[in-house]
Amino acid sequence: MNSLLARDRQGYNCLEVAIQANNIPFVKRLFECKTNQWKKLMRNAQLSQNDKYVDTPMRKLVRCMPEIAYQALDKCKMETNFPNEYDQSLCEKQFDFEFLEDHCHIKKWQSGKSRNFQKKQKKISKRNCFNCSGELHFVCDELPRGSDDDFGEPYSDDAYVLVKNHVLSIIAEQARDSDKTDDTIVKLQTKLLRHPTCQKLMNQKWHHFGVPIFATCFIAYVLYLALFTWTVLRHTDPYQFYNATGVPFSNDRECEKVAHLIRNGTYNMTQKPSW
Repeated sequence: MNSLLARDRQGYNCLEVAIQANNIPFVKRLFECKTNQWKKLMRNAQLSQNDKYVDTPMRKLVRCMPEIAYQALDKCKMETNFPNEYDQSLCEKQFDFEFLEDHCHIKKWQSGKSRNFQKKQKKISKRNCFNCSGELHFVCDELPRGSDDDFGEPYSDDAYVLVKNHVLSIIAEQARDSDKTDDTIVKLQTKLLRHPTCQKLMNQKWHHFGVPIFATCFIAYVLYLALFTWTVLRHTDPYQFYNATGVPFSNDRECEKVAHLIRNGTYNMTQKPSW
């Protein structure tokens, strides 16, 4: 199976090549492999030199084959039925966000980024080299499972880049860009966003990040509104200045006259409004 995990000089494996060639039957056949095999095919990445752009098999599926991307998300959801102490059947759902929340895996997946991968590549380059001439040069891409090199470190320190390249952002961007061209693409991308795996990830993000930020902004707005209202109520009502100087309040053009009378001391603030 190492031949399936081979990469060309651009870092593409057979799954990504098939996606770019729009070879839908072959892509479906690859997803029929064992769990550890199709996941290894999905664990691949191409990162630009300035770390501003990243591409993975999942992102390629979203752009080119959204219907198969939906099937890939189905494989990231597992349901287990088991009886409880009252002999009632319970359903446990487990979601794998590895291919959606992958910003800390990109460097580990990318060919040549991991130091452990470089050491291993030097040892096995001759054994796994299928074509060393011309355009193609295949190498084995499997990393040691126990390696923690580059794990937990995002591929970029720019928060904007991480959000823009996120799989969920790409799904929304594809739907927005295709809004006026193809309704079918919009429906497929919307269907992807409504997938239980995506919904679960968005709910977790909302509860972990969205709710605290929303609560902070809401409390800040309430405090601002309370202070603004208190400041306004502390000042004298403009009607009382008009009433004290004997100028009709309905005439807004007399504002300068009211100010002039108050400056000269020609007013009676003890007089109460007539309403």
